[in-house]
Amino acid sequence: MLPTLVALDVFNRSLSEGRPEPTVAAEVERETDYFRDTIGEVESADDLLADFRLYRFAMTAFDLSETLESRAIVQRVLSENPQDQDALSRRLQDSRFRTMATSFDLGKLQTLSPQVESLIEQRAQQPSFLRPAIEPTATNEGLRLAADFLDTAETLTSWDQVLNDDNLSEVVFTALDIPIEIQLADDDELIEELEKRYDIADFQMARKREDFAKLFARQYDVEVTGFIDQVAEQYRVVRSEIGAGETNNGVRLASYFGRQAENITSWFQVLAEEPLRQVVFTALSIPLEAQGMDVDRLAEQLAERYDIADFQDPEERERFIERFAVQFDLENGTGLGPSSGALAILQSASASLAASPILNTALF
Repeated sequence: MLPTLVALDVFNRSLSEGRPEPTVAAEVERETDYFRDTIGEVESADDLLADFRLYRFAMTAFDLSETLESRAIVQRVLSENPQDQDALSRRLQDSRFRTMATSFDLGKLQTLSPQVESLIEQRAQQPSFLRPAIEPTATNEGLRLAADFLDTAETLTSWDQVLNDDNLSEVVFTALDIPIEIQLADDDELIEELEKRYDIADFQMARKREDFAKLFARQYDVEVTGFIDQVAEQYRVVRSEIGAGETNNGVRLASYFGRQAENITSWFQVLAEEPLRQVVFTALSIPLEAQGMDVDRLAEQLAERYDIADFQDPEERERFIERFAVQFDLENGTGLGPSSGALAILQSASASLAASPILNTALF
């Protein structure tokens, strides 16, 4: 078996070239095609959970494949508004659920098709009393938003009216591609930007309203398609890591850590996620008996042993991954021999770590 560092390099090159792990390539292609074909039919957490194949794909994409049995938690996480202070995803220690909750908007996974644009055009040209009703629970959230805009746009005379209505704001921000940092700015700055991009007086003309609704539909589709592409890419990476882990689990752990490390700001994050914990404990040679310590005490000791801010530095992250990989091989007898280059890396990394006053402090 190849040393973990060598296998990790091969794995990373394969991913960077857009290729999944060879052992799972056929599965990745098959499951991704199914996801793209069926995700548009999902309107709720219950719909996702009812299709185990789709549910497994989503859970894998968000690094939660080992928690497939936590269906009740997933149902609640995806049904609640993740921005609510009492939302379960905000209270769980495992940040992966929070990432899934904030990313996976099940009400906005259906694109606005040309047929929907045709409906928008028809609706824009009809008197209000003849327009077909769009139910609040319409399967296409974009259609409901567009219809709501067409019903009210001709009454708009100021951007303040738009900002005071969440639905109208979403339509306008999406259609005009307003960056999130501008959306979060104070109202005066936001209104100044909107005035630069569009003349609100145009909403008084039926054709202009129709064109704006179509612009919204096109931009909405771009966002939906982009999200679907993002989830598909996440699945390719995570499923490839799982496949590589079947041969060498060190590769899977190192790759996962490499993706997550720059987002680590607390040792409690590490202790809450088994893969991160394994990497850190292995890299720092923490003995098994110490892993059962009180969590608060263990986090305190880790802070004394290693500066967590170093995970924000790409070079430091790379050195930490190298140390983990070599230590993993030493502990598991993977790809190491007397002439192994990995041993030289370990010796170099050990010397560097030993030179640090923080890391030279005995932990256990």
